[in-house]
Amino acid sequence: MINVQTDEDFIAQNRCLTNFEAARILDISTEDNDMEKKRARDYAYEFSRVSNEDSLQAVKETLRANIYLSDYEIATLVNLLPTNVEDVKQCCPSLNSRNNEEIDEIIHILTKNGSIN
Repeated sequence: MINVQTDEDFIAQNRCLTNFEAARILDISTEDNDMEKKRARDYAYEFSRVSNEDSLQAVKETLRANIYLSDYEIATLVNLLPTNVEDVKQCCPSLNSRNNEEIDEIIHILTKNGSIN
């Protein structure tokens, strides 16, 4: 019998990565000339919205500590970088219960100081 996990089960059992984090991991593991890994790495870098690791860590820590977002929500928002309240709620339906001021603060954190492009 196939055991199908719900999204919540998957999220609880696995670490959610941003595209930038996935690319960095693939950088380390592509030393064996595996072309599939290199293509995956290149794709992750191409669609990464992060300019550097320090910026990413600062944004993640702020969102986790001040806004109380989960790793899944943070990775989703950093990867998609929504620019308005409606887009945030579309990207992360779990944030639908948050008020617009909280969502605006999330957007501000994601984009302040140009730390995430």
